[in-house]
Amino acid sequence: MTRILTKMRGQGVKYVWLSEENRKALHSLPGQFLATQQTAAVPRDNQPAQTVAPTPPPAPPQPCTMADAPEISRWYGTRHRAAPPRPQYAATQSQVTQQAIQTPAPKPSAPPPTIDEKLLAEFSATVKNADWASLANLTCDCTLCGLATTCSHKLFYTGAQKLRVLFVGDFPTFEEDETGIPFNGQAGQMLFNMGKAMGLNWASDAPQQTAAGYVNVLKCRSPSVPTEMQLSACLPILQRQIELLS
Repeated sequence: MTRILTKMRGQGVKYVWLSEENRKALHSLPGQFLATQQTAAVPRDNQPAQTVAPTPPPAPPQPCTMADAPEISRWYGTRHRAAPPRPQYAATQSQVTQQAIQTPAPKPSAPPPTIDEKLLAEFSATVKNADWASLANLTCDCTLCGLATTCSHKLFYTGAQKLRVLFVGDFPTFEEDETGIPFNGQAGQMLFNMGKAMGLNWASDAPQQTAAGYVNVLKCRSPSVPTEMQLSACLPILQRQIELLS
């Protein structure tokens, strides 16, 4: 409104009629809301305009006190949170170093058991010249690898001595070790059925054209994967069995 009146004055206008609302807006502070003021009657042309006292300026804002702190933090705290506390380390670098020095070093693992080379050489020489019956007795009395003290039965051989096919397994299963009967477990039954489907006969008196045999590398049940020491003890027996069956 001030810009409009200034422009009209520059154009030579000396008098202008203003409404009651415009006069209040000129006398009021910038930004003051006029809706709360009572609207005065518009003066008639033959009546003088009423003089309106200017509205007093609003009181200046009061400073914030401690009593207002909870209300302010309720709004301000949701947008600005305090930084999380820094983590407290359990030990300093010197303490960690001292603890590492005091920690005992791990004990070296025990070397795997071995067989006396002299005993193994004597056993191999005895097995090399043994016949079938003597070889079975040597196998029954063998204690080189220590498995004889943990197993229940030793499975020497199954089948005919004059055969066409020889199957070589790793070691007796748990069921075979408990009963002393070959093909007693699930794997043995599967192998037995495969042999029958091929037309093979597992009987000890079977004809050589259809005879089949089964032998294990280890004669005793092993609770885990056979070690090199256990294999070296049973290998001379297996080699002699293959020679006699051939």
